[in-house]
Amino acid sequence: MLRNLVTSLAVAGLLLITGVVLAEEIKGSVVKVDAEKSTITVKVDDKDKEFTVAKDAKILSAKDKPLKDGLKSLKEKAEVILTTEKKDDKEVVTKVQLKGK
Repeated sequence: MLRNLVTSLAVAGLLLITGVVLAEEIKGSVVKVDAEKSTITVKVDDKDKEFTVAKDAKILSAKDKPLKDGLKSLKEKAEVILTTEKKDDKEVVTKVQLKGK
């Protein structure tokens, strides 16, 4: 019993020290893409929300294939799924995937 408690506390402490990366998925439609500034604006729940896209973000088709022109490939009103992570207290897109039909 004591061993389990000590192990649990050690794991919890390790997670706090190293930080936990929590990814979030956001579904919406593309309003605007600015490839120069690495931003994408997506309509989510009838509200436009702008996100910063990481330089190394994956930009994928609905079939999980990389899009040739990256962010520039995304068209207005395209349905997308964004994967975001907190980096330096800011939500950053690490993956953009076109939604399948």
